[in-house]
Amino acid sequence: MRVVERAEDAHVALLDPGAVNPDGGDRQSRARLDAGLQPVAELDIPSVVLAEGEPQARAALARGARGAVMRRPDGPRLVAALSAVAAGLTVLDFTLGPPPPTGEDGPPVQLTSREHEVLELLAGGFSNRRIARRLGISEHTAKFHVNGILVKLGAGTRTEAVVIAARRGLVML
Repeated sequence: MRVVERAEDAHVALLDPGAVNPDGGDRQSRARLDAGLQPVAELDIPSVVLAEGEPQARAALARGARGAVMRRPDGPRLVAALSAVAAGLTVLDFTLGPPPPTGEDGPPVQLTSREHEVLELLAGGFSNRRIARRLGISEHTAKFHVNGILVKLGAGTRTEAVVIAARRGLVML
């Protein structure tokens, strides 16, 4: 990994550890992964890592990165991830898999893939009716998923659920 540009007033670092297979069982793959992610632990500002896939993203988060996005993100997605991390949130690009429960503000939360979809739409301000239309499900089923999310997050309202989810890194605003 090389430093492309250094800024004294930077609030977030963007790291690209390169194409490394963290699932590779050989010693060389593990060494390249460790070397590529070493700067994460050395930084005194939050970092976002450009990850090749879910295993590399999880390894980066485990080493202290505050965010992980796909290696070739589009501009708006990258800007949103950097802004969210600068604001103190944890970010995991949804294409890399479901976000890890952090348990920072409570017990770990296990949401189903459908609940993650509903949560993303909740964060976008969708009503139950709009969620149902978007996902091709009944309004009753959408309401069921929303209630399940509220219970699992310990939230009393939809807004509170989105705030809790954002703080835990379950959704990117």
